[in-house]
Amino acid sequence: MTPFQRLSPLISGLLLSLAAVPAFAASAELNAQLGIARAQASIDLVSKENPAQTRDRSFTDAQQRLADARIAAEKNHDREALWLASEAELLADVTAGSAKLAGLQHTRAEVAHGIEILNAEIRK
Repeated sequence: MTPFQRLSPLISGLLLSLAAVPAFAASAELNAQLGIARAQASIDLVSKENPAQTRDRSFTDAQQRLADARIAAEKNHDREALWLASEAELLADVTAGSAKLAGLQHTRAEVAHGIEILNAEIRK
């Protein structure tokens, strides 16, 4: 076996790994952009469905994390951008969940009040 034949698999492997680097980088960039888009959609949904909740701390934190994610993406810090975008999406989800919880608590209070009225009527 010649020295070239012994190095051929090594060179082929090296060339394949170098070819994969741009694909991985493109994938990381795409993941970051998708994360940013998901976070923006979550924030937009909260703004549309629960405008009063936009004053909540979790909502303003979500907006700040999204802005930070965009800055990280511009600097090609794709992993950081994806992480920040994920935080933004989760914070927007927390805001939406808080709004739903407040609505359910209000409904529960109304039902409890209605039951009290019915019990008072039964006792008469």
